[in-house]
Amino acid sequence: MARSVREDDDPAKRPRKIGSLAFADVRRDGARVYFELGEVIEGVDPYGYVYSPDERPVDDDLSDSVDSAFEHIRGPWYHWSDTY
Repeated sequence: MARSVREDDDPAKRPRKIGSLAFADVRRDGARVYFELGEVIEGVDPYGYVYSPDERPVDDDLSDSVDSAFEHIRGPWYHWSDTY
């Protein structure tokens, strides 16, 4: 699934269900694929998993208003959260 997500996937196809797991959003950003489970508060602070096969993800957003955190799980999989 992670490798088949394209950057131009239709955002109207949300939420996405993969097996028994439901995700609020699945989106590609370069080589990374984000699997959003939800938000701490509606519209704020999303969290979920990131598939990053090429490198360990880092907070490379130049915006000072968003802090992204990544915690390694196994292989190319990471837990991810954004804080605004």
